[in-house]
Amino acid sequence: MFLILDASYQLFRNKGRSLLLTCVSALLCGCVAFYMGNILSSQKALSTINQTTPAIVHITNQDADSIDNLTIPYTRADVLATTSLQKILATCQAGGAFSEEAQAEDPFNGGDTTIVGGTNLEALGIDSDKAFTYGEGYDSSLLDGNQGLCLLKEDYAQSHSLKVGDQIELPIHVVKYTSDRIPLYFFAGMGKLTVAGTFPANTKTSQPADMFVPVQWLREQFEANSGDPFAYNSFGGELADSMNLNDFKASLDELGFTQPFKIQKFGEWGDNYDRSEGAAIMMDDEDFIKTAEKLGETIQQFQIFLFPFFGVVVGLVTLSIFLVLRGARRDMAISCSLGRPKGLIGAANLLAALGAELIGSLLVLPVMILLLGIPSGTALVVCLAFLACALVGDLAALCLLLRFDALSMLTASQE
Repeated sequence: MFLILDASYQLFRNKGRSLLLTCVSALLCGCVAFYMGNILSSQKALSTINQTTPAIVHITNQDADSIDNLTIPYTRADVLATTSLQKILATCQAGGAFSEEAQAEDPFNGGDTTIVGGTNLEALGIDSDKAFTYGEGYDSSLLDGNQGLCLLKEDYAQSHSLKVGDQIELPIHVVKYTSDRIPLYFFAGMGKLTVAGTFPANTKTSQPADMFVPVQWLREQFEANSGDPFAYNSFGGELADSMNLNDFKASLDELGFTQPFKIQKFGEWGDNYDRSEGAAIMMDDEDFIKTAEKLGETIQQFQIFLFPFFGVVVGLVTLSIFLVLRGARRDMAISCSLGRPKGLIGAANLLAALGAELIGSLLVLPVMILLLGIPSGTALVVCLAFLACALVGDLAALCLLLRFDALSMLTASQE
């Protein structure tokens, strides 16, 4: 009990000394927070890189000269989607016959309505839908589903006297490409669609169209009305686990894909192959690799210098305690001459110093949470790490300060 009273006396009686120790502690604790905050932020960025900068996968042909206007069997696309992708970017082209003249085409050769099915706006190459006009309750997420909804180009809607909310029924023909990149049309039945919105004619897209529909609806429409297997014209997406990029590349053979430019037919290498068939994988992973490598190097560098950094903090705490308490050595000598053990003297000063350092770290705590964005639990760990360094520094400084002979010091001070 007396030890606590003595520590409180040391802390509150010497207000200037305590204030100085508190300010120094707050500064050093802030340095620890900044250093560890950099490590934590880099680790968080690396752990979320799969959401912010994922590796992009595209199915391409063997020449790797296109990721659009291909014939990609649904079996290959489904394998890739279910095993490796977290966000799918797929399209399928089709033609529609709205007018009687287009419906009379035989054989069908594109009709009067260009249709593109997509999984989302990104798959269609559309950056923003701010200029789109949606019906009540609809937005761009309609492309994610399988409902009979469509977005019409404004001039197409005007020329056919269509508006949002109208119903459309027209024959639809899905596109597949031959080995010579010639489109062939396969009947997919009569499509019944609701106009869910319109988009400006000058909208920049990767595949211009009069009508955008959900690709899943187009697939189901085709499979229900055609005896041919469905095929996408482009397919890809974000890799579900970009951190295991090398493992994914190694598994391509098992997934049924080849590397681009590896052309093989009947066991012999040659040029007789389908240039429209989507059978190879093209990776867009440069940004992911660069970002991951940079973050990894940053974390490694900070971790390498972590213990030297804490050593510097301990040294600064030792120096500050030694300089601040050096003037109190005479008081320590008097207490010692009165029979108080050096151990208790040191313990009282240690508790007083730790009290000032605790106050300093608590002052920095809200700054770490509110300004630096460090989670409260992590901020407490930072404070505890600093206090651990402070304890080591305090002990080192007090060991140096208590190495005195009380009688010699008092005698010298009287002289």
